Amino acid sequence: MDARKNIDIENIVQIDDEGKRLYFKALSASACIRCSASATLQIDGTSQEVFPQAHPIAKWIAVAHNDARVAKAFDLISADFNSLHSLYKILEVMEEDNFKPIMRGGRYKKMVGNFTHTADCYQTTGIDARHAKDLKHPPKNPMTRPEAKSFIIMLLQEWLREKETELNKR
Repeated sequence: MDARKNIDIENIVQIDDEGKRLYFKALSASACIRCSASATLQIDGTSQEVFPQAHPIAKWIAVAHNDARVAKAFDLISADFNSLHSLYKILEVMEEDNFKPIMRGGRYKKMVGNFTHTADCYQTTGIDARHAKDLKHPPKNPMTRPEAKSFIIMLLQEWLREKETELNKR
């Protein structure tokens, strides 16, 4: 079954008081997430993978049902996963959970410091900065927004794998 849906386009025309026509386009779309299981086929005594491994999102959803912090992170991701403000909040959830790699002495602590310094700094980030006041020293190597997002994705994946392992031990 093909669950894809075409993008709907609606035209809106507004006529102002002077008789000028203003044209607007409204777009809407829907998304479908599919998960698949892995299957192997035996041919002449050798195993061959028929379907790829399932994406870990199905397992992570199960983790979110059992962990309020993971559920909170998913809420933040679904609300906004592009602004430095939102990425910072997601990092705060992992800190609240005492995710060791980002805490003091953790292997990502320096990168976390660079991320937070970048996100806080108006001179570096402009209007998207978490703070409006100028910091004394902008970061030496500020993260770009794509670098910051990739960093948070990498942390999320590691954190979620750890949470999944914890859930499986119960």
